Amino acid sequence: MSTQLNTVEEQLREKDAELKESEDEGTSENIRQDIEALENKRSELMKQREGLDTKLKEGCLLNVEEERRLLEFDEGIEALEAAIEFKTDSINTQKNKLGVEKPEFSQNELVAKLNSLGREDAIFLLSKYFEKVISHRENERKQQVKCDDMTLRVDEQDRVIRELERGFQQADLRAERRLTDQAKEYEQRVQFLMKQVNDMEQHT
Repeated sequence: MSTQLNTVEEQLREKDAELKESEDEGTSENIRQDIEALENKRSELMKQREGLDTKLKEGCLLNVEEERRLLEFDEGIEALEAAIEFKTDSINTQKNKLGVEKPEFSQNELVAKLNSLGREDAIFLLSKYFEKVISHRENERKQQVKCDDMTLRVDEQDRVIRELERGFQQADLRAERRLTDQAKEYEQRVQFLMKQVNDMEQHT
């Protein structure tokens, strides 16, 4: 994943140099093709990420390796989206240089700020932003894992308690049956002794 991110950054540097060297339509077309390639990479990462999302939705816990891969997928997708946005902005800048009217669209303050900065500063700010996002998501994942672990422990304790309750109920039933059997046996012995006493009295 780190190799993919380094490759994306290297591609950004190359295309930035191309924009400075050439202002023809062919350059913009090449960048459009690069954007399409980046979008395909993003779709591929999202498909791989869906496999881990499916496990989470099914209630399965991810192991440490899968957690790391999930964070890397998120980081890669965000980096690709930033690269796509940067290249799109590069095309718009190229159109302005050629005197082509820029399509009207609304930009938020973050994009406007990035556009006003140099490329290195913009990449630095984006990297810091991604670090905060990844750190926040990692903390959320850890909290979710802890929550899921606590839920499993509570469920396990509930299962043990239910088994103990069933065990106590069965023990009570067995004890009650033993008492009933002992009472019947005692009654039978009393009746037997009384019969013997009656027989002895009749013979005397």
